[in-house]
Amino acid sequence: MRVRIKIKSGKNEIETSGLVNTGFEAATPDIVLLLEAVKTLGLWPPSRAKLITVEIGSGEVELFYIE
Repeated sequence: MRVRIKIKSGKNEIETSGLVNTGFEAATPDIVLLLEAVKTLGLWPPSRAKLITVEIGSGEVELFYIE
């Protein structure tokens, strides 16, 4: 089921739709957002993350790693 959600980070805020009751389970709440939404909230790039490069089967990929 989809519901309207409002997410705030500091003075930034977005309204979007969210999917609930997917059967996904985790020890803590998880929210997955599109990159554009994360940028709008002022959460990108992550302040305490390191950019690393890793090799995968098809080449190299850059990832943010948070300790």
